[in-house]
Amino acid sequence: MSHPLFPKRSKKRGFTLIELLIVIAIVLILIAIALPNFLEAQARSRVTKSQAEMRTLATAIEGLRSERGVLLIDFWDDHTTQANIRINTKFNKIGHWFPPCSIVHPDQRSMACVLYPLTSPVKYITEVPRDPFAPEPGQFRSGNTGHDEHVNLPGNQTYLYADRDSGINRGDGDWNQTTFPPVPIPGQLRPLKMDEFTLSGFGPAVEKNLDGNSVRLPYVYSPTNGSKSIGMIYYRSTTGFGSPNS
Repeated sequence: MSHPLFPKRSKKRGFTLIELLIVIAIVLILIAIALPNFLEAQARSRVTKSQAEMRTLATAIEGLRSERGVLLIDFWDDHTTQANIRINTKFNKIGHWFPPCSIVHPDQRSMACVLYPLTSPVKYITEVPRDPFAPEPGQFRSGNTGHDEHVNLPGNQTYLYADRDSGINRGDGDWNQTTFPPVPIPGQLRPLKMDEFTLSGFGPAVEKNLDGNSVRLPYVYSPTNGSKSIGMIYYRSTTGFGSPNS
């Protein structure tokens, strides 16, 4: 029996400082191991979403080509006579240079405007999708020319469409000369074939995939490198998702 003035001490005790530090260290180690895997899984999930949306867009574009006998008008074709005629006749002026298209880019139509004919009057797609890797408005401003400095505007949050259209005579445009060079370059994109189109997404390394002269760098995302891969996600109408020179 304990004395009332000197009660027995409880056998229960709290953690010591050293024990708490050990537990915290173990938790931090587990976080350090798990976090990269979690971020990698997130990146791969968004890559899968991008590829699925690009396939849907490609199917819609092929549907439009099958029914109307033409491709979309990419913004490198904007100021050609054939582009104006096609947008006014084949596309019922959908995606033309007047609002809302003219206000989202000071020089040319936005990427979304290029894709608008897929939504009306025939709904090949219900709406123009947003690239899950697209930069948030005001996130960063890359480059001084082309669409680079406007990628964070709402109309440029989607996938980029480009083609080599036999029905439009624009000469050697920027797209064929820079992003798709006249001759294959190892590790880069091969030239577009006649009447071939391509779609590209920003990819996981979006901040590294923009330079001062073009919207997309001519390198292809590699799933083997996951979120560390520098390169856009490319889809070709002739080969789908493949190697740079496929």
